[in-house]
Amino acid sequence: MFYECPITVPAGTTAVDPVRVTARLNKGVVTGVSLWFPPGQAGRAFVAIDRLDVQIWPSNPDVGFAGDGVTIPWDDYYQLADEPLSFVLRGWAPDARFSHTVTVRFEVLPLALAGDDGGPFGPARLHRRHILTRGCWVSPVIS
Repeated sequence: MFYECPITVPAGTTAVDPVRVTARLNKGVVTGVSLWFPPGQAGRAFVAIDRLDVQIWPSNPDVGFAGDGVTIPWDDYYQLADEPLSFVLRGWAPDARFSHTVTVRFEVLPLALAGDDGGPFGPARLHRRHILTRGCWVSPVIS
């Protein structure tokens, strides 16, 4: 299942009082996330993704993703099995002169396919060259 959720951040919005948009999803495992920052944003709009009042992405707190004409994609394995079946997108743009829209996309596998029992797309089979660390897939360094 694929979900797309735009967040429009007005110019001058601070990180202390950000815009919040709820992205509602179905039960499953989030296996991919991406953020698209259209050209012209000059890195002035920031977005972070929370769940249950805890910042999930980016992993380091008190920062957000920013960009200009780029898509920031990553693979993950975040189980979304209990309410709320949603994430809160937080956006701010304190130095922007114009409103900016960032598009956040989620790829979700149904729980039946991605369950902990090692279903056909479980963690052991999704990314054989990746390691699961703190809920995120990371590529090992191979020398």
